[in-house]
Amino acid sequence: MSWFKVDDKFAFHPKAIAAGNAALGLWVRAGSWAMGNLTDGFMPKSMLGALGAQKRDALKLIESGLWITAKIVESPHTTHTRGTHGAHEFEVISGLEWGDCDGVFFKDWPDWNDTKAHVYAERKANRERVARHREKQGNGVTNALVTRSVRTPNPTHIEVSKDTSSAIEDLLASRPEIRKLLDLLDERVQANGFKPPTRNLKNTDAARFLLDRDGYTVEQVAWLINWATDNEFWRANIRSMSKLREKFEQLKAQATRDQPRREAKDAFDPDAILGRDLWQLPTPPEDLRDEDYLGWAQEQRAAHLAERESEARKRFGVAS
Repeated sequence: MSWFKVDDKFAFHPKAIAAGNAALGLWVRAGSWAMGNLTDGFMPKSMLGALGAQKRDALKLIESGLWITAKIVESPHTTHTRGTHGAHEFEVISGLEWGDCDGVFFKDWPDWNDTKAHVYAERKANRERVARHREKQGNGVTNALVTRSVRTPNPTHIEVSKDTSSAIEDLLASRPEIRKLLDLLDERVQANGFKPPTRNLKNTDAARFLLDRDGYTVEQVAWLINWATDNEFWRANIRSMSKLREKFEQLKAQATRDQPRREAKDAFDPDAILGRDLWQLPTPPEDLRDEDYLGWAQEQRAAHLAERESEARKRFGVAS
């Protein structure tokens, strides 16, 4: 069973308040359907009617920023493709008129919910675990460890034994950026004279959560791996991805303090100082023409980024 997750602060989130209770009822039912069908957050318009939804509720969710319009891509050879729905792939394209889109995409779906690839990897690992248990039972091996391994799993996490390398490989095949980070940490730990960390699901998930849930980029995580494994104190303590994620905020704070100002001017990263950027495009003026929308949106984004960089430099003590 897969679970559609709702954050415990969502009840009073500005987006939830802006959408209203009627639209949020649609949002929850649609999320359950998308998770159950493993569409990676895509909801076709055809399903909205089946859920008894009103068009005004769907538009409310788009307007509040909880949904983004999307189109089916028949020739999906594009870097913007986000996921699959049946035999099709979909592309997230914000700002489409309701009549021009094929469906909607849940904003930040991979940050809060498992992707299709991860669910398949966990299901495969679970099948292998059950098969091993049955094989041991057939051989007369029924001890406390075996009994413990087949307990009903926590609904938010399936415990997988260490030898499910094939399931982990399936996940890494679909997420090469996670493999890149794990390989980098392996290399750095070995260079410091230690054994490389175990390539288990705990460490693999830690790398995935740094990207999908904590909102860091591959470059940011790689930079902190290099910094921590170079640091005289932390190189002996950060020897696995799970430990890196556990100490990430502490490491980031210390690395930010220690980073030379000269280096900060040349390669300044506001996200490393202020955290993940959660900015949303404001509601456009009513008199804004369609042909002027893109230019207006770019100006709003540029102004926000300039303000964010100024604030980050102020906190970091670097002149703009």
